[in-house]
Amino acid sequence: MDYFKPYIADNSIDKFSELKGNPSCFGNSSGLSNSLGSLCLDNDLSNALKTRGGNQTGANMQIG
Repeated sequence: MDYFKPYIADNSIDKFSELKGNPSCFGNSSGLSNSLGSLCLDNDLSNALKTRGGNQTGANMQIG
């Protein structure tokens, strides 16, 4: 199992862990932040958060 190497720096878990925090990104961070401020999301990540699970798509809610 040589492919599990958590000690290697380029083995990132997700795209959000690499984002920079900056207070100027407040309002465009979907409420996400780190110790430096609000996360500066690009359009792809922002759209991924908005549409995951049908969130904010404008469709009627479906239960069941």
